[in-house]
Amino acid sequence: GGHIDYNKGVAPGLVAGGVPAVVANQYSVFDNAATDFARVFYSCLAQGLTLGDAAREARIELRFGLPEPSEISWGVPVLFTRNPDAVLCSRR
Repeated sequence: GGHIDYNKGVAPGLVAGGVPAVVANQYSVFDNAATDFARVFYSCLAQGLTLGDAAREARIELRFGLPEPSEISWGVPVLFTRNPDAVLCSRR
């Protein structure tokens, strides 16, 4: 029970070291939740959405878009980036 610094860890350290963006989980998640998040996240990136928008859409899908919506898994993935408005793919 001491002070917790949420800015220390592998993902924030990678971004601080120059990696443009890292998606990490705050806690362990079931494989299906991680797979569903990745499917939507990367699909959104391929459609030209920003990193932040893609992460938001993937979290919304985890919470509301699945046949058995997740009660908590939607809040576990976190995007660490210096620029959430970065676009990795251009829309066609």
